[in-house]
Amino acid sequence: MIYDKQKNKLSLPDALIKSLEDPFDYALGLKDKSVIFFSHAELLSEEWIKIFLASNQGRSEYFNISGLDVKFGLDRGLEIRISEIVWVADAPFGS
Repeated sequence: MIYDKQKNKLSLPDALIKSLEDPFDYALGLKDKSVIFFSHAELLSEEWIKIFLASNQGRSEYFNISGLDVKFGLDRGLEIRISEIVWVADAPFGS
């Protein structure tokens, strides 16, 4: 699905829109207080987005889901319901 910036029907946060076109460092927070760092995203539908985790030598780095440190690769991305996203940050560690 291609996102139309001009229409922005989904009211996506600016940082999430940027992550669709500009791979860099991003972070997002979910309603359950999970925090996930990612490098870029792909819009799947009006309800779902796929994020790709920051990669270190081909393996995804740590991320925090509901207070648990998870260490395994999600090399094909992680699909998230857009309505569960509370905040998104561009360059959370500075640039």
